[in-house]
Amino acid sequence: MDERHMLRMLELGIRAGGLVRVTQRSNFGGRVIAIGTGRIAIDAATAQSITVRPAEPNTHGEQS
Repeated sequence: MDERHMLRMLELGIRAGGLVRVTQRSNFGGRVIAIGTGRIAIDAATAQSITVRPAEPNTHGEQS
């Protein structure tokens, strides 16, 4: 991702190590993601540029 797009991701709250949850999927590859209490729609190209891994449960059985 180029610097301009990285800056935009930071403005939206998408940061390395942050918790992101997919709430909706479109037919053309776009996604609606939840970050905290906010929701953001992203297009397919942006969604494909984000690398994710499953969250690990914390000691209280919640996801962190």
